[in-house]
Amino acid sequence: TDNAAAGYTRTLTNAAQCFKIVGTSFSTSTEKNPTLSAGIRSEIASIDTAVAMGGGCDPFPPSDWDNPDSFGSIDVGGSAGTGVEARWISGIRHAFLVSNPSAANQEDFYVFNVADPENPTEDAKINTGAGLNDIAIEGKYAFVLQDDYQNQLQVIDISDPTGPFIETEVTLQDVDGTYPEGRTIAYFDNTLYIGTWNNNIPATSPEFLIYDVSSPSAPAFLGSLNVGHSVNEIVVNDSYAYLATTDDAGELTIVDITRPSIPTVVGKNDAPWSGNDAEAVSLSNSVVYLGREKASSGDYDFLSVDVSDPA
Repeated sequence: TDNAAAGYTRTLTNAAQCFKIVGTSFSTSTEKNPTLSAGIRSEIASIDTAVAMGGGCDPFPPSDWDNPDSFGSIDVGGSAGTGVEARWISGIRHAFLVSNPSAANQEDFYVFNVADPENPTEDAKINTGAGLNDIAIEGKYAFVLQDDYQNQLQVIDISDPTGPFIETEVTLQDVDGTYPEGRTIAYFDNTLYIGTWNNNIPATSPEFLIYDVSSPSAPAFLGSLNVGHSVNEIVVNDSYAYLATTDDAGELTIVDITRPSIPTVVGKNDAPWSGNDAEAVSLSNSVVYLGREKASSGDYDFLSVDVSDPA
């Protein structure tokens, strides 16, 4: 707020990671007009941030949050949905769904035409293997995590939504133990950030990995970190990765990624009530929103955390 005493006020609202709202108003009084005011509202989107996020940041989010409504739905059978992304491909809005079916011979990657959201139609479905746990999209590629002990990272070409196919597969570097499956994935600026389940044996097995996908058909390993806990979800900006983890002393774990070859934990937030794992994380500039499982009715399960000082 600037010069409020003089009647001039400016406010800045963070609406999304790539979107801000600037409000400016001026008020004064005269003998003939006891209350005279004027104002302007500017909506500012960061194209660079939206591009870095792979197009996954809507600069104009819905405005009527108090009256949410549902459109159409579509049934894919007995598969449990594990992740979804939506993108424009060749001028048509599509939704991409990954699932982890009960049998390995079932389809687990679906493409839907959602140009008419009340009547979505299935464009394609393929079986990628053992089932999929998460998805991130950039351009004409979908990066998915397979629920398997090898080839956990798969790159799917979606340039033709009616005929997606696996471009390449990569086994996560140095990930070993009882639970080597890929769990969560985030894309930012030609880079993938991957989280896995916690593997105590061997104790050095990383749960956080970074891959360069500037050439999507040839992901290149950059670095990894042994978090010591399962990583349930990741959100990223230019300098930091924010992890929702199973760490009782650091449900929110912040990792410095400015040097991808040696990612380093710089801060942790020990949320109230121990034993409740963090499951979801979202970022809006200097505030992180953390969703947790609820072990009992009195526990906190939604928290906002000031991360202006990552330490």
